[in-house]
Amino acid sequence: DPPRDPTKADFFVMSPLSLAVVFRGFARAVLGLPGWREDFNDGFAMAREYDPLGFASSVAYKYGAVMQHGLLVIDDVAVREMEEGLRIALDFADHNALGLTKYVLGCALLESRYDVGRGLQLLAEIREMCERREFFWTEIPLIDLLTHREIALNGDTEAALQPMRAAVDTLFENGQFAFC
Repeated sequence: DPPRDPTKADFFVMSPLSLAVVFRGFARAVLGLPGWREDFNDGFAMAREYDPLGFASSVAYKYGAVMQHGLLVIDDVAVREMEEGLRIALDFADHNALGLTKYVLGCALLESRYDVGRGLQLLAEIREMCERREFFWTEIPLIDLLTHREIALNGDTEAALQPMRAAVDTLFENGQFAFC
């Protein structure tokens, strides 16, 4: 057998090295260790060259981690990268990559106030994917929490309060404490 090149395809992951570098960046970012930005940049560069679908998923992991921990500002560059990941996921019609990229882009647009309407629309699409079991159903309570928080921010706290309480209760019941 010829030696395996870690940047070459296999059956499940076209570029295992690029994904591993992105996950190392994810771990470093959430642990507060230096080098996470370089890992994301290096992993993205490899994925762009060898693994477009891996790039789409990598975008979701990068921005999901940095957004949740407040490490990066969502700006034009970040939105363009997330949009690129979404386009690739749409081209491949991979439910996991599509769900991840839509979810992270929707949250980013909403949390940063970059485009609240589009963020809500993407979250509604993800919720429908969850209901059809095309994406993780465990994300429904967080989607509901974010959606109803927007309703409250727009002045209708009465309509938002009970669904938000129910969403938080479900997150606790599911053990999803990071979101509470």
